[in-house]
This record gives sequence, structure tokens and C-alpha cells, in this order.
Amino acid sequence: MTESLKGKYLIASRQLRDPNFYKSVVLIVEDDDEEGTMGLIINHPSALRVSQAVEGFFYLPETEERLFIGGPVEPTALFLLHSFTEYKDGEPNILPGIFLGSSAETFEQVIETLGMGGSGRWFRIFSGCAGWAPNQLQSEVARGDWIVHPAETEDLLGAEPYDFWERMSREATPYQGLMPKVSGNPEFN
Repeated sequence: MTESLKGKYLIASRQLRDPNFYKSVVLIVEDDDEEGTMGLIINHPSALRVSQAVEGFFYLPETEERLFIGGPVEPTALFLLHSFTEYKDGEPNILPGIFLGSSAETFEQVIETLGMGGSGRWFRIFSGCAGWAPNQLQSEVARGDWIVHPAETEDLLGAEPYDFWERMSREATPYQGLMPKVSGNPEFN
């Protein structure tokens, strides 16, 4: 049994050229040796607002919240990450205080709470997800396509999608440079 990747980031390496994952950061939300792995790309916002995406199903006042492209699998399905502890469906945290809305009922409850002005809590809605068959992701990591990096709730809540890949890439693989690091005052060299 391999160590679970749930609650970790997959950071696309510079060599990964799959257009679905180019410069992506994926939060792993499920990882099982027999069932496979599921994640959500957290740094690819779409042009569509969440209120437009749920229109006709739920009422949500007009907001600037964007629908995110979660991945190429099930592109018409909507997935919900949220911080509404009262609607966690008995699911364990993905990260401290962050849950995957795993049922239509949870999705509806969160949207209704937002529609009634419930603010101060975090949510993000995704169209589609990323998925890997058992052992597929491990071989992609071994090949160097992905960098596995610990995820932090604070990073996710404050994630600015347009520079998140660069920031996480730098954090996960600090640049060593061609020159040795200078210690102390460089004038003394």
C-alpha cells in the first residue's frame, strides 16, 4: 500500500505538455489503491461565473465568483470544495476545514446558504475533475510529470489562480542556480 496523496498538491512539472494540465496545480481529493485517484485543478478559472453555471438549477445572486475547470474527466459535472462545516456529509477533511461536497444535497445546501447572504466562508465550484486509474499517477510522478507537494489550507484559501502554479513550483523546487549561494557579506569575498 502506498502513502495516500489525499490533501496534497500535484504540481505539473515544466516538462508536462498535456494541454489539460499545463501549468496546473491539482488538489488530490480522493486516493485509493484499488479505486484510483481524483483531484481538482485549482488554478484554472473559466470565463463563466458560478451564478451562470447554476442558473436554472439554483438561485444564486450575481457574484464575481468564477467557475473553475477542475479537469478533463466528467466535464459537465460540478464539484464543490467548501468550508461549510455544517454540510460536511460526515466526510473527513481534505485539508483542515476544507471539504468536498460529495452529494447533490450538500451542493444545494451550500448554494442556498450563499443565496441567502451566507458569506464569510470559502467555496469553489469546478466543472469536471482530474482522474487516474490505480497506479497510473504513481508512474506519472516517477516519470517526472508531477511534483507532489504538501497542501496547506491557507494557500488554498488565498490562492490567486494566475500565479499559483509559479508560486507553488518555486516552493516545491527552490531554484538552486548556477552560482553557489553567498553566505554573509559579499564584500568580504
